[in-house]
Amino acid sequence: MATMTVEVDSAVDAVYIRLADSPVVRTVELSDAVLVDLDAADSVIGIETLSSVVGLPLDELGERFHVPASVLGILSLVRPSASLLATANSSQVAAGRDLAAVAVG
Repeated sequence: MATMTVEVDSAVDAVYIRLADSPVVRTVELSDAVLVDLDAADSVIGIETLSSVVGLPLDELGERFHVPASVLGILSLVRPSASLLATANSSQVAAGRDLAAVAVG
């Protein structure tokens, strides 16, 4: 079972959701504010939002990149909101970063 990690950089209002530890082979720009990192097999290994107010394009992630429904369900709960995630661990946010992890499978 993989571990999904969510990293918030409140200094630049960015959120990175890591789905796997594979090396990034290429990055697809879904919009000006949403980037998707892919591995050698074109599997999604990370999603970056460059604004905490941008939602994830869950339908496109499922249809275009074949992200499993179980992962999409978790992503819908972890919506990239820097202010919401930062509240969970204010001591790390004071340093400009926050991390959260959840098991996915």
